[in-house]
Amino acid sequence: HGAKFVYMAACVWDVERPTLRGWFHWRRALYWTGLKKANAVVAQSELQEEAFLRNFNIKARIIRSFQPPPEPVCLDKRHLLWVGRANPVKRAELFIDLAERLSDTPCVMILNASRDQEYFQGLKERAKRLSNLEFIPYVPHDQIMPYFHQARLFVNTSTTDEGFPNTYLQAFRASAPVMALAADPDGLIRKNNMGFVADDNLAVLENQITRKFSDDTWIQQTGSNAADYLRQNHDPEKLVEEWGKMLEAL
Repeated sequence: HGAKFVYMAACVWDVERPTLRGWFHWRRALYWTGLKKANAVVAQSELQEEAFLRNFNIKARIIRSFQPPPEPVCLDKRHLLWVGRANPVKRAELFIDLAERLSDTPCVMILNASRDQEYFQGLKERAKRLSNLEFIPYVPHDQIMPYFHQARLFVNTSTTDEGFPNTYLQAFRASAPVMALAADPDGLIRKNNMGFVADDNLAVLENQITRKFSDDTWIQQTGSNAADYLRQNHDPEKLVEEWGKMLEAL
């Protein structure tokens, strides 16, 4: 209708080049049509920026997600935390596997239901059977930060298909190191020493959690690195300026 349109990528699927058959699927065709008509395309990471250019010949602009600045460090850090939706990409069942193996470690799982109620109920029933795992079906966005503040470590079990999880930014805001099974956008966790990445090996992740959970010095230093990274790269005021400049140019 003649309006200006800005598209912002979310996950890896948004920038994948589909198979020949995929190009002719009506959903993909509609997506590609919309993408070509966008007046500007925004990526969340260098990986997405490169993929837009390589796969679609579109010059995207990186504007990272914003998050309020780091908050005072909680002195009562007590549990292992997992937060996400009941979506197969998040692989919540693997956190339950970890909680089962780490039976002496207090764990908290905040799992939002999805359309797949059978999958959600199965995860809920498994989680409820573990005495060291507190299962919480839903926490409003404006009430979730205390759980991050009390986390000694934040665990992510997603595949590498995720873009840049907002839960990472919430963990950084609470100075909580991220223990990632696979998802490390642009290698930032490794580059900035903000946690650990297990290269999709659950046994390796379990071993590192066992080692780091009681290591106060490592948690404090790594959490501090995460807070510094957030402050420098996801400051709302700076990013709003970037959005403003781009929108004014349109």
